[in-house]
Amino acid sequence: MAGIFIHLATSKRYIEKHSDTIADPVAFMDGAVLPDLTDNKEHTHYGSRKEVGDMATRMREKIDLRKFLQMNPDDTDLNRGKFLHLYIDQEYYNSFLTKEYLDRVDMLNFIKDNVYSNARFDKYVEEHYNVTFASTSIKDRLDSWYAGLQKLDTSRWGTNWSGEILFSKEEMNAFIERISDVDLVKLRTEIMEG
Repeated sequence: MAGIFIHLATSKRYIEKHSDTIADPVAFMDGAVLPDLTDNKEHTHYGSRKEVGDMATRMREKIDLRKFLQMNPDDTDLNRGKFLHLYIDQEYYNSFLTKEYLDRVDMLNFIKDNVYSNARFDKYVEEHYNVTFASTSIKDRLDSWYAGLQKLDTSRWGTNWSGEILFSKEEMNAFIERISDVDLVKLRTEIMEG
């Protein structure tokens, strides 16, 4: 899945491009990170956690946008932020990561490569997009989540671990800009009518 800073940068750019559609930017930004601040992503991503089939299929089934919309019919800014989060992850799996990569990697190495690739650009994204946390409670939860993730990564891979680089800075910037251009109201309607 896309890293937290990609989610924050994309949601910030979305607000900048679609400011007339977001009444509560703090709620929107909170929604853009909340789905990852849990141990049960099956629940917050509305998809399947089945560990069968090829990686591309497994990743594609981890998010169900229609199910999210059916279970969250209120079009609030918080829900819109969550919807953007899920759309980012869906597009990350379906169009950003290459099929060639997903065809040759197992789950453990995917996690390692994904964490490594996202972490490489966290500081850059934070500074380039001037990402700040909308609310203190989300910042505190994110700090706690990151601390737990770092302990897990160190226990899994040691202190000097690395992974395959999945994308360049330029590819990441293009992804953020492409996703932040999407009209979420129109996308929501297309999904519910499709």
